[in-house]
Amino acid sequence: MKLQNLLIPLLFFPLFSPGAVVFTDRHHPPLNVGHHQVVYLDAPEQLQSQFFGELPVDPAEAGRVVKAGMQSPAWLTMQRQLMQAYQGVLKAYSLKLAKYPAVVSGDHHVVYGTADVAVAEQLLAEFREAR
Repeated sequence: MKLQNLLIPLLFFPLFSPGAVVFTDRHHPPLNVGHHQVVYLDAPEQLQSQFFGELPVDPAEAGRVVKAGMQSPAWLTMQRQLMQAYQGVLKAYSLKLAKYPAVVSGDHHVVYGTADVAVAEQLLAEFREAR
């Protein structure tokens, strides 16, 4: 596996800042995250599935289930959680991430193929040394 295929430098190459963000899903658990932010790109789907459960096949019945859920007292909390989850998805889209998992530092550097911040930091350091 070539290092340049894993690392896409977008500006210049300082080491990872405390603002590194891991973009991943439930199938690629983040590692060595520490105080870094984690965005689960499948969070909106997971939240909706947890809140509404498996919807009936009949569209009318499914609509009633969704409407009842949206009229429940728990909906306001779910709505806030969904908004936050979609903000993470929009952030990944605005960064034009090609795939995930990925570790992004300061919106300037992307290391693809890992959800491990320590591995991403090491790859970035090796890339810097090679330059």
